[in-house]
Amino acid sequence: MRERVWVSRSEAETLRLGQCLAEAVLPPVWIGLDGALGAGKTRFVQGFAAGMGFSGRVQSPTFVIENRYGGRVPLQHQDLYRLARPDDEILAGWDENESGVILVEWARRAETVPDRAISIRIERLATENEEPDIAFDDSAEPDEIDPDGSIGTRTEGDLDFSDLHPRRFFVTWTSADVVNTKQLDAAVADGKSTGWRSDHG
Repeated sequence: MRERVWVSRSEAETLRLGQCLAEAVLPPVWIGLDGALGAGKTRFVQGFAAGMGFSGRVQSPTFVIENRYGGRVPLQHQDLYRLARPDDEILAGWDENESGVILVEWARRAETVPDRAISIRIERLATENEEPDIAFDDSAEPDEIDPDGSIGTRTEGDLDFSDLHPRRFFVTWTSADVVNTKQLDAAVADGKSTGWRSDHG
């Protein structure tokens, strides 16, 4: 398994993370994102889409399940939050992906994922003099997310960058031909983002 760990201290750094991965990913690939409400999943996808050459609006597909974008390759942006599990149509689309990138928020709702997959887990880091808090609250109702993708009333434990806590992104993949690792590390170095570390080769 290959892993990179990124510490994002702002929305701008989260966007940069998405852009760096977009520059190095080798489609077709499925990318699953997990983290609490407001953790930065959609912001990451915005950066990824920009890195893929898409200049339009990217917003959460919570209520529509899927949004599609252009770019260097076709992009599908899905959200499983309102589903107990992916339906047959979604699963078939994953299997039929031959050239694009599928980005899935709340990916842990899926019992199985494609072989060519990248997993991204987002954790909230503690500030000085505070214990780490990485037990996310999944009790919030979907209706707390506005149709435009913004977050409405949150339950205690939900996250927003306004809480000033940095996030840690764990990015893992098993297939060597899913990510150009040298290109990824070069893209990060070029952006002067030093939060990456390699825990596995």
